[in-house]
This record gives sequence, structure tokens and C-alpha cells, in this order.
Amino acid sequence: MKEKMTRIAGMAVALGLMVLGAACGNQAAATTMKLAGTEGETFVRNEEKELEPVADMNLYSGYLLGTEQEGYLWIDLDSVKLAKMDENSRIGIRKSGKELEIELDAGSLFFQVTEPLEEDETMYIRNSNMVVGIRGTCGWVEAPDEEHLRVYILEGVVECSITDPDTKEVIASQEVAAGQWAQAVWKEGKGEIALEQFTEEGIPDFVRTELEKDPKMQEKISEVLAPVQQDDADGEGSGDGTAEDAPGQEEPEGEQAVGVIRTDKASLEFVNGNAPGGVIVTLRDGLYGAVDLEGEEIVPNSYSSYLRTPNDQGQFALGDGENATVFDRQGNVLLEVQELICMGISENAVTYGHMNEAGKPEVCCYDIAEGRQTARIELEQRYELIGYGYGIGITGLQDGEFLYSDADDLNMHRVRKDGTIVWTDEEQEARLQEIWVEEMRAEGAAIEVTEEGAYATFSSNGSAGTSIFGYDPGCPVQSARDGYIVGTPWLEASLLRIHDLNAGDSIQLDMYSLEGDPVDCIYDFWPQSYYDCGQWYINRGTSLVLRGSAYDGTEEQMDFLIDFSRAQTDASGDVTNEQELVLAKYPYIKLAGDGYYTASDGEAWFYLDEQGNRVDSPEWADCSGFYQGYALVLEKDGMAYLVDRDFDKVTEGYPADSVSQAGGMFCIAKGDEQTFLYMGLQETPESD
Repeated sequence: MKEKMTRIAGMAVALGLMVLGAACGNQAAATTMKLAGTEGETFVRNEEKELEPVADMNLYSGYLLGTEQEGYLWIDLDSVKLAKMDENSRIGIRKSGKELEIELDAGSLFFQVTEPLEEDETMYIRNSNMVVGIRGTCGWVEAPDEEHLRVYILEGVVECSITDPDTKEVIASQEVAAGQWAQAVWKEGKGEIALEQFTEEGIPDFVRTELEKDPKMQEKISEVLAPVQQDDADGEGSGDGTAEDAPGQEEPEGEQAVGVIRTDKASLEFVNGNAPGGVIVTLRDGLYGAVDLEGEEIVPNSYSSYLRTPNDQGQFALGDGENATVFDRQGNVLLEVQELICMGISENAVTYGHMNEAGKPEVCCYDIAEGRQTARIELEQRYELIGYGYGIGITGLQDGEFLYSDADDLNMHRVRKDGTIVWTDEEQEARLQEIWVEEMRAEGAAIEVTEEGAYATFSSNGSAGTSIFGYDPGCPVQSARDGYIVGTPWLEASLLRIHDLNAGDSIQLDMYSLEGDPVDCIYDFWPQSYYDCGQWYINRGTSLVLRGSAYDGTEEQMDFLIDFSRAQTDASGDVTNEQELVLAKYPYIKLAGDGYYTASDGEAWFYLDEQGNRVDSPEWADCSGFYQGYALVLEKDGMAYLVDRDFDKVTEGYPADSVSQAGGMFCIAKGDEQTFLYMGLQETPESD
């Protein structure tokens, strides 16, 4: 086990890569750097305190800048846009005399100088002793970990070199021109640089959005970058994940480059993983651990439970009995939680519910970067409905806020990272109670309202009965998406509550009412989750999938794809047209964050569009969800292929029994052998 981390202040990088613009000559520094704008959760800190990020603020030596999940930050150099930070990135500003540098500690940074710098101006982007000299160049730099650095050039020419951190000797160098990318690797005292072509499809979204603002630059780049080529009758790309199949490389024979890692389930099973995060959770002899994308163990198989799937930053959680441990992508321990009930990991923070040392339930938020707890809310326990493993639901951070509810309080809360409660559904509950009271009073009931709730008593022919107002906010078992959070029932198993976080309102759906044909005999419904961009979700927009199970104890099931934007409700928000919400009904349907939904009628697998219509495509023996425009399909002859959105094959075939996709990884299962394919990385060795 690696040493516990209490704070992440940046990456100490052993790799030395120098990237200098071809026109660089003078050593005087550029004069002024300013913050041009921000989006989402970002921060600026000087050596003493955190500052409020505002447009046009000057940036000085010693400043640290950062972005969280879905956060972006723009920097101007003398009113000429120079750089944009991708989400989950960290940089530092360094000035010495006239020398000005941006130190990229983690994440990705786009740079574009629309007008060449003056002769007396120079600007560098640096990661440890890895340097990008900027003059009239356009591209982006990625710092995925301590041993790799990637530089992509869209315009101009740069030179890359690796410098030994001990001897300061340049041990490798490579010129990189527009349309090329270089990956430098420094590992175990050895350095090498691989040079490849990349295509327009390889440009990340945070860069693409900037290029779309400059049509002339877009046109110029389109001329330089070759499109992805498709299979033809003579295509014979290697597809074996070797260095020739590097990320974004143009494949003249028509096959798409992929990374490959294999294992034998009999010795080590791959459970789930995340390609951007660089982590695969493993199972050996009933115990969980983790490996990196090179198949090297980062966490030994010594944990009894697998709690949170790796996110796009490679942060994940494993459990041992009542306790949970959160790890980073290198296997370092970030946080340990006693008597865990629930957990979310996102935006470089851990949100969780647990029983504290005093035996009281509480909800907490832990900032990984700062290495400290930023929120701690102790919950009331009036009815003893909360304990180890049950009674609290929580989401990960989204835009600096998270949601939770518990079975004792029965209210939904939206909370900032610092513990400030910004919204609850108490007003909504009070309004619904008033409606219920009036309805009961109209039916002749005697009403009593106390702090504990509202009661309606009916008397007839000498006998009496009491009805109690009930409100269930639902348990937020997965993250909110597109402005909605789906709450699974705390109380009545058939009732699902869907909260509109923008409107501050909700609707309640009786899942049993979806069943139009009583012969289906469905007795149990539950919303289905899907994994996308490092998080688990239930809804995509206003769509979700509800799975119904059969009465007779068999494994038969029926999935209902519904669109709750079609809902008509009564005054209490109860849906009255349940069957009109159903878009499609098959034995299996699964949402996806990218592209079509997968479905099966029991005979074959196929895809549905967002309206639940079958897509015009072949039928397969199995198929996965889409990721970055690609999916894995299994033909009926037992061969699996990656296909694009037009269902054209982009890789060689792999023998398979089944296929799946999660976290940017495509899994091919053949007997005990598992093969994980992932886009944009080189092949890694097989695991033992």
C-alpha cells in the first residue's frame, strides 16, 4: 500500500520534455497576463489566500489557478488570447524579471497566439522541466501523469526534447509539426519520444470549442489534419495496440488505433475501469484491488468490496468491512472513512454519509486538493432509521454543490462544498401537505396538524380510521444530470420522485402504473443506472429506464424507456398519464451518454434513438454503448469490432462471447479471457 496523502499540491514530474517554438529566439518575457474569463467551478490563489476569479484581473508570480469538473478558465496575454485550461487542471504563474511561465501541474492546456509575439516577448508553458515555448504556435499540452507528457500541434513547428533530471543532459529530441503529436515517456531512468499523426476526430472538446470561434483557423487545420479513414476491402491495419497504433494516428488501411490490455479471469478479473482516469478495478480470490493501464498493480487485491468506479481523474474507492478507502490513480490513499453509508467522488472532492465516532449519522465533504474536510453536517435521528450501510443517499459534487436525503428527515437538501445548505424541498412538502389537508377535509375528515405531520380521521357507523400525510423525496443514489435528480423510494416501493432542480419542484410517478397489460405480472420496478464521463447517472435529459421483474420468481424482466417531460400531473404532482410516458419496451434497454441506447428483444441486439425508435442498423449478438463516437458490436459469427456512428468497422475483429463498455473502455469477453480496448492510448502489457 502506498503512503497516505493528506494534500495534493501538484505533481512532481521526473520527465523532462522541452517544446520550443521554431521562431523563438529572444529571452525577454511577455509583459502582462490577465484572467480573461471563467466558466463553472474555478479558483485563483496567491501565496496567502484564495481570490475571487474575475475578468481582467492581473495574474502575478506565485499565483495558482485551477478548474474543477466542468470548469474552464481563459488567460489573455496583452489582450491576445493565449491559453485555456481544461476541466480538472492546475497551473502556476512564475515570473522572474522578464521571464514569464505557466507551470502546468495537472490536466490540459490549450494555447493559441493569433498574432505572433513581439521580438522582446517570450512565454513558456512548463511542467517541471518540460517546456513549451510560445510565439506564433497553436496546439495543446496534456500532463496525464508523472511519466508521460503529450504535445499536439495544430499550427507551427516545435521541437521536443527530454532532459535527464539528474544530469541535465538532453537524451532525446524530436521536431513536431502541425498535424503531429508527440508523447514523451520517462520511466526507470529511460526516455523516449514517439511521433505520430493525429486527426480532427482526435481534437478534444475543450479545444474544439475554441477553434469553432475562428473559422479561418478551422479551415487551415482541416487542410492539415487528415480525416479518419474507414475500412475498405484491402484494409489491413495492425489493430494490435502497438506503438504503430498510437492515439489519433492516421490509419491508411482504414482501421482505428486502440490501446489493448488483456487478462485471464482465472487469475485476475477486470471488474470495471476508466480509460481517461487510467485505472482498472480488479478481482482476485474474492478481493478487490486495481491496476493501471500498463497492467501494473497500484492497489493490492485485499479489499472485500468495490464502492466507487474510477472517475475521469482516476479516483475510486474500495471497502473493507464497514470502512472505505479512496485512492488516486497511482494507488495513493486520499481518504479513509469509518462506518460508511454512501459516497460520491467528483470535482476532486469526496462526499459521503457515515456514522461518526459518537455513533451519530453525518454528511461530509472532503476536498482532495486541500486535504481537508470542508463540510460536516450531523443529522437528526428521531426514528433510528439510519445506520451503517443504510439510511442516507448522496451525490458527488456538481458545480461545487451536492445533494443528499436521509430516511429519517425525508427531505432533499442541496449543499455547497463548504456545508452551506442552499435549498431544501421543505416548502414543496408544506405545499403538498396543504393540498392533502384540503382534499381530506373535503371528504369529511377531522384534521390534526402537528410538528410530526398531518392526520386525517374518518368516522363512520361508530368506527374510525386515520390517514397520515406522507412525503418521500426519494434517495439520490446517482448523480444529478441535465437539471434533474431521480430519487428512488425510501417508503413506498412503487413511487419514484423526479426533482427539477432549476424549477425547485418535482413530480411523483407510480411505476406500477406503467404496466398496461396485466398478464405481464410485473411486481418490482427499479430505475437503471449508466456510467458516463466518470459518474453514474439514472436520467439522460428527461429520459430514464425502469426495469420490471416478473411475479413468478424467474429472471424474466422488461425495461421501459420513459420520457417524463410528457407527464401530466394533478395538483399534488402525481403523474396521471403513466402509460403515455413509455417510448419503448424491451427485455433490455440501457441509456448511454454518447449516441444511441442499446436494446434487445431477446433474439438480437440493436440500438434505439432518443425517441425510442429502432435505428436503421444491423442486428448483433451483442453490442455496447457508444463512447466518443465508437461502440463495440458482436456479430453472430462470434467476432467483435469497434464501429463508428455509421456502423462501419474501424478495427480488426476479436473473437468474443459478449461485449460491453464503461468508462471509455470496451470489454471483450471470450471464455476466461478479457480484452479491454480503449481509445487514444498505446498498448500495455498483459496482466499476470
